[in-house]
Amino acid sequence: MQELYDEQLEVHKKADENGIFPFEALNNMKRLDSFIKESFRLSENVTTLPHVTSKDYTFSNELQVPKDHSIYLYVDDIYLDESLQGPNPQSFEPFRHLNTNASASKISKNYVIFGGGKHACPGRQLAVNEIKFSYIILY
Repeated sequence: MQELYDEQLEVHKKADENGIFPFEALNNMKRLDSFIKESFRLSENVTTLPHVTSKDYTFSNELQVPKDHSIYLYVDDIYLDESLQGPNPQSFEPFRHLNTNASASKISKNYVIFGGGKHACPGRQLAVNEIKFSYIILY
C-alpha cells in the first residue's frame, strides 16, 4: 500500500542522525492507525468479550442473570453493523477509520477490541505502538 509506505517515509524524515525519531511521530501515523484498527476489527481471533456478573440482575423483560454468571458480548454485532461501521462492513477497507481521528488504541462504542470502560486493556497503547514500531523497522 503506497499510502502506508509514504506515511512511513515521513516518519523516517523526522529521525535524527542516529535514526531515532520523535515519539510523537507515531501518533501522527493516521493511515497506519486506520489500517491497524481495520485489521483488528475484522480479526477472527476476537469474536466475543467475556464478562462475569458482579450481582444478580433482572432485565425489564424479566430475564434474570445470577451473580457470577458468565455473559458474552458478540462483537460481530458491532463490527459488521453498517450503521456503526459505514458501508460494506464485511469488506476490509484500510482507511475506513481515517476520518474518525481516533487511534487504534482508543476505545469507543463501535470499537471494543481492547474492552471498554474501567476494565479496558491497560496495555492497549503499548500493543499498538509495538505494531507501529515493527512496521517502521521492516521498511
